[in-house]
Amino acid sequence: MAKNKSANEQMEELFQETEEIRASYKKALEQAEQEVVTLTREITEGDSHLHELYKSYVLNLVSLEAYQSEKKMLDDKKVTLHIAMKKVGDIEELMKEELYKVYWKSKDIQKDFNKERNALLVTKVQELKDKKKEYLKAIHEASKPMLTVDYHEVWISKLEVELGKKDYSYATNVQPSNFNSAIVTEADIAKVYTRKNIM
Repeated sequence: MAKNKSANEQMEELFQETEEIRASYKKALEQAEQEVVTLTREITEGDSHLHELYKSYVLNLVSLEAYQSEKKMLDDKKVTLHIAMKKVGDIEELMKEELYKVYWKSKDIQKDFNKERNALLVTKVQELKDKKKEYLKAIHEASKPMLTVDYHEVWISKLEVELGKKDYSYATNVQPSNFNSAIVTEADIAKVYTRKNIM
């Protein structure tokens, strides 16, 4: 990793490295598992064929060399199957070895990364506070016509009580009941915080 890169950029590169390691070992696992399946099938078929060949050898229909040649090929496949099965079993441990290397690289830049992270958080928290003020100002501006309508409802209701049209006015306060669609919840923030794009 280049030293002129920020710790955050270096950490991103390390993250990408872990993703590449996982992808390459996943592919290797899929190939090894397929190899085990193929070899198992071939060995099963080979065992059956070898048994028939042995009968032919007993009846002097094939030579000992032909039988031994087939047997050696089958034995070689069994050895290969054993190696392939070991490969399947070893892949996770080998992947962890690679991931540990990346982990220790991340620990080397952790101190610088934490400094950068803390500085970024200070800046971004202030930016979030500013955005909150902008949001509330926008809500205030958008709500002015609604507020006027709500106030008209309240004064008409109070006037009806004053004129004896009704005994009591339930419309004594202006409530932001129409703002449910504009409320941003903690769950909404959590959703957008963990997404790269919200559109």
